[in-house]
Amino acid sequence: LKDTEVSDPTAFNLILVGGPCADPLVERVSGLGVKCGEWPLAPGEAMLKVASNGDKVALLIAGTDATDTRMATKVFSDYEDYKLSGKQTTLTGTVSSPSVKSTA
Repeated sequence: LKDTEVSDPTAFNLILVGGPCADPLVERVSGLGVKCGEWPLAPGEAMLKVASNGDKVALLIAGTDATDTRMATKVFSDYEDYKLSGKQTTLTGTVSSPSVKSTA
């Protein structure tokens, strides 16, 4: 679905690709706690974050820009190659050479 087609985000398990500046639905998922004007990462960084979404779950795959988001999607798609744990992982590097910076 497009973000404009979701009237109640808590009615769905969500996989959101792109940050809150690119996808307004990200800000509407309160469990993610990510806002466009308060983006916590620097250029060259991305995140994978799992959060409660009412009775459902939301997964955010987002970077500071489109290239960083591609880096995050690569790590997510190749998750077996990375030591992912916890509810949030911060990534750094490039699309061709991403690495896990931290987990929480």
